[in-house]
Amino acid sequence: PEQRPPTQHQRPPTQYQYPQGFDQRPPHFPTNPPPPMNVGYPYIPPQPKKDNSNLVIYGVIGVVVLLAIIVFFMVLAGSN
Repeated sequence: PEQRPPTQHQRPPTQYQYPQGFDQRPPHFPTNPPPPMNVGYPYIPPQPKKDNSNLVIYGVIGVVVLLAIIVFFMVLAGSN
């Protein structure tokens, strides 16, 4: 008779890798906050986009200022 791979019934039962209550939260875990009242499909994220763009702008300005200061001091040191 031809050899077939063992079917699910012939295989030994697979060992579960997870502990018994692995999908439950530990007792000290904070509960989910209640959903906001105005839940709708056109979902608006909690923080407006403006804040994020401001952060990006400030970050870019900060890097540019940092580079300008470094260049300024290098020019000062080079001129002496």
